[in-house]
Amino acid sequence: MAQLNRGLVLVKASGEYDRIYDKWFGQIDPRAAASRTVIRNVMMIAAVLLLILLIGFVWNVLLRRQIASRTAELRQSEERFAATFAEAAIGLAHVAPDGSWLRVNQRLCDIVGYSEEELLNHRFQDITHPDDLDIDMHFVEQMLAGSIETYTLEKRYFNKSGATVWIHLTVSLVHGESGEAKYFIAAIEDISSRKALDALLLKERDLAQNYLDVAGVMLLVLDDQGKVTLINREGLNILGYQEHELVGSNWFDTCLPALKYDEVALLFSRVMLGEVDLGRYYENSVLTKSGEERLIAFRNTVLYEGEKIVGVLSSGEDITGRRQIESRLKKMSRAIEQAGEAVVITDANGTIEYINSAFSRITGYSAEEVIGKNPRILNSGKHERVFYAAMWQRISSGKVWQGRVIDKRKDGSLYPALVTISPLKDVDGKITNYVGIQQSLKKYEDLEKQFHQSQKMEAIGTLVGGIAHDFNNSLAGITGNLYLARQRSREPEVQSRIESAETLAFSAAAIIQQLLTFSRKGVVNMSTLSIAPFLKEFIKLHRISIPENIILHQHIDELGLKVHADINQLQQAMMNLLNNARDAVEHVASPEIVVSLSRESVVEANLSRQEQLKVGEYACISVADNGCGISDDIREHIFEPFFTTKPEGKGTGLGLAMVYGAVKTYGGWIYATPAEGGAGTVFKVWLPLVNAEAGKKQLRESEEVLNGQGETILLVDDNAMVLETGKEVLEGLGYRVLSATDGLEAVAVYASHGHDIDLLLLDMIMPRLGGIEAFKQIRSTNPEVKVIFATGYNKLSAAVQSSELQAMDIISKPFSISELIRMKLDED
Repeated sequence: MAQLNRGLVLVKASGEYDRIYDKWFGQIDPRAAASRTVIRNVMMIAAVLLLILLIGFVWNVLLRRQIASRTAELRQSEERFAATFAEAAIGLAHVAPDGSWLRVNQRLCDIVGYSEEELLNHRFQDITHPDDLDIDMHFVEQMLAGSIETYTLEKRYFNKSGATVWIHLTVSLVHGESGEAKYFIAAIEDISSRKALDALLLKERDLAQNYLDVAGVMLLVLDDQGKVTLINREGLNILGYQEHELVGSNWFDTCLPALKYDEVALLFSRVMLGEVDLGRYYENSVLTKSGEERLIAFRNTVLYEGEKIVGVLSSGEDITGRRQIESRLKKMSRAIEQAGEAVVITDANGTIEYINSAFSRITGYSAEEVIGKNPRILNSGKHERVFYAAMWQRISSGKVWQGRVIDKRKDGSLYPALVTISPLKDVDGKITNYVGIQQSLKKYEDLEKQFHQSQKMEAIGTLVGGIAHDFNNSLAGITGNLYLARQRSREPEVQSRIESAETLAFSAAAIIQQLLTFSRKGVVNMSTLSIAPFLKEFIKLHRISIPENIILHQHIDELGLKVHADINQLQQAMMNLLNNARDAVEHVASPEIVVSLSRESVVEANLSRQEQLKVGEYACISVADNGCGISDDIREHIFEPFFTTKPEGKGTGLGLAMVYGAVKTYGGWIYATPAEGGAGTVFKVWLPLVNAEAGKKQLRESEEVLNGQGETILLVDDNAMVLETGKEVLEGLGYRVLSATDGLEAVAVYASHGHDIDLLLLDMIMPRLGGIEAFKQIRSTNPEVKVIFATGYNKLSAAVQSSELQAMDIISKPFSISELIRMKLDED
């Protein structure tokens, strides 16, 4: 009705209603109202019916047009679909749920090589590769079960020719109105070419990966964030990681030591920003999975995409082992180059290829002078040819040779050497080189000679000391008896002969004293003296003993040097040296003697003669002459007792022996060396410098004879003659004498008569118990006991070098009566 009303409104608005009314009812009497109403109603109904008819007509026309249009669209769509299905670039098919082909296009036929008719007589299972069928059917079952709506799969078909065709399959399912599965729609794309390309790319990638993996260096790619995008097998081996552990991880967080992190990470960031250039080579430590640091030598290149920096490609070589080897080689090289022994390396034929600096120092040859030559340039001619033949035979057989040789320096001088030659072999055992190590033995043989000389001198000293002890004991008895004889004789002639005998006895004692000085067993009055004034005074006093034709020079400018010595003994030593120099220049045309003093330091024992000395400061006294000189074979014997080259009757052979013993007693050293130019000899005396005064008390002789007052003396000596004579002498002087033959007996006598004994007179060296030990025991009971030591050695032993015993009185055998009395009075 709403539509009908809208139609009437439209008819009235168009004026059509008024025209119809005027045409049909315009002649009717208007006054016939009733009739007009009826007519109007009839007309309105007719108009409505007409409108309905009109609308129906219009609607029919419009509907027909819409149906025709839709039909045309459907026809066009079907035509387009048919054209698309038929002309599609990929294979299209409708497939029944059981796998039968319902509809296929030409492209699918081209892919599998079947015609449409042939294909429609097959199922897709018939042409599917067996290896792919199970997965395909699995997806089909899932779709039919409603688990999935579509699926895609890369699979293989068999071409009609039997060839394999790779396809990319996309499948969807069409359902009927009741939901039943009607058919599958399959889109099939031939990807055989892509698969072939993928296979080729995979092959190339595998080949490239093989290249990367066989590379002996780490290959590493980092993106612009520092993440690892590629690393080869060598890199993984170095770092100890699996590939999946590193790829995608941050290189700096994973593989950089903490101490290097900030520096390297900052540099990488600046490189990625283009602010700085990345060095093409640098060495850096990396951290392995186990926490070990390895040193890697990196070579780098920046990666670009267009102009944008996208990462870094680095190759890294693990040089940890190389650096360690280089370090060891450097140490070995320095050790060889700085070694004190000469090292020479030759080739297998004996041609010199290398020498170290010690070789040049020992032989005098530079590297340029010997490289390319044979070591026979050192041949001294002191060895027979058979000696070298045996040496060559041994080393050429692969064995080590070692022995002593005499070689010749560049200047022609000879030197002894200990040589060790070892063959060097390659991995096959073939000799490629020889290495020789040569150690000069001159220094050691000089030391050995000095040692033997020192041992010989020590042995002689020990022998001399023992002989002197026995001689002095005998002389003590002789002089004692001579004294008694002189006391009891009143005849002048007898007195004169006794005095002559005493003089001879004490002259013999003086000779013994020189022997004791050589053996360093003499009593010395040690004191600190200024050596420069001493020498000047000595030269002044003894210049008169030098003939006028001999020029005596002195170079004594070192003031303030002080030594610890016995001034009388040192004066005698200097006199002996000066007399020897005087005799040496006796037949020289222009004789000269030079006495000099210098201050010397021994810093390290690097000189053969200085090795006799301790490190410290020394006063060096030199007595040089331009005389006949001393040959090498004689020089090594000059300090031996009784050795002399002077004519018979002119020298005793004890002068230099006395000097040697005295200097050794002072802790010094003396040696002789040829003078400069080869003419003459220089004696050098090294004496240690001191700052304080020290010494031991030495008694002087006196000719004054004083009798005793009845004091009791305990006389102790193991020599019966000395004991008997001494007792008689002392009793003759008015003393009461108790005697003992050794220290033990002396202790016992003192224990019984100690309150009566005023003085102990003890021999130092006795059997069972010596004088020193006996005195210690006696003093333990009486600290105030008085003592005098007598010795045939005329020297305190090492046992009395303590400060408490150094002040004790010592008297040498033979002793004079006046000296004995004087000593007694001094003690009172």
